[in-house]
Amino acid sequence: MRNLACLWGQSRSGTCSHWRARYSLYKAPNVARKCLILIGHTPAGGTTSTPIAQREFGFRGQLDPAVALKRSQEFLLGIQKSEGYWIGELIVDATLVADMVVFHFWDDSVDRVWLKKAVKHMFDRQLPDGGWNIYPGGPAEVNATIKCYLALKLAGIAVTDPRMLKARSVAR
Repeated sequence: MRNLACLWGQSRSGTCSHWRARYSLYKAPNVARKCLILIGHTPAGGTTSTPIAQREFGFRGQLDPAVALKRSQEFLLGIQKSEGYWIGELIVDATLVADMVVFHFWDDSVDRVWLKKAVKHMFDRQLPDGGWNIYPGGPAEVNATIKCYLALKLAGIAVTDPRMLKARSVAR
């Protein structure tokens, strides 16, 4: 076991009281700077896979964890760039954009062109009930809704705008 930090604190053995884990560290070949991949962190008392979880991802029958681990490693290494990094699409919920709007107003570094895009991004992700979620397909979440409402208000959107009124009804 390597000396790895746990979610709840440092552990010398690589495990802690809140998590029982099996670590498999893999050094990516042919990379000038070796990359380590941490695989297989299982909550205490949990199992590596269940039939229900397997069905959710389209698997039929029992899936051997060792086979799944090998396939995952092969896939990740197959899409890794020769310099040792990965490129992928980053999907951002509206709260990160709202945080950036607030920061730019606080820092007095607002770019009006970017701000128009940020406002559009937030309104494009507003749910029909007026709130905002923190993951695709999720329900409206009060904290996300308040963050977006504040950012939009700072951006100059009137509190009487129908979209803002719907957001206020979710936040109450």
